[in-house]
Amino acid sequence: MPKIPASAIRELAITLATLAPRASAAAKKEFAALYAISMSTLSRKLHKVGCRSHERTDRGVRRSGPSEAQMAVIAALQASSLSLRKGIVMPAKHAIEIAVQNEISPDVSTSTYNTWLRAQSGSRRDQTAATPHVELRSLGPNHVHQVDFSLAVNWKVENNKPIYEHLVYKNKLVR
Repeated sequence: MPKIPASAIRELAITLATLAPRASAAAKKEFAALYAISMSTLSRKLHKVGCRSHERTDRGVRRSGPSEAQMAVIAALQASSLSLRKGIVMPAKHAIEIAVQNEISPDVSTSTYNTWLRAQSGSRRDQTAATPHVELRSLGPNHVHQVDFSLAVNWKVENNKPIYEHLVYKNKLVR
């Protein structure tokens, strides 16, 4: 890769400041082809001398978002549309609109709200995830869950009538 003189980079930066956006893009391509460098390398070198092609869209002071309580109110509005078959029916956009119209919460973008909801494990994916009926968690290392299969519920048929005997020890002797 050939060494590019710093004076050439400064001269290009001065030229780019006076050109229109399309003309400056063409000038950059021509300069990159002349020195056989990529456009990203050229951008880094121009950045070192203080030439920036565009302002960052996210620059500036970060805005403070709504409080946890305000986000929880929006989540409660959305949860009020819960259907046992479908889950939460109301989209986040509509819940935010209702909260803003009733002056309960400031305007929040749906992506910000959904990010907060995922952090709280309140998203639809978390709510509809399958969980075991009985959570078998170990109490400690090498802990084993013990089950007594000899304990059973017995149904007997006597005189053509089913008789239910609750929790009978089968195959065990009486004390």
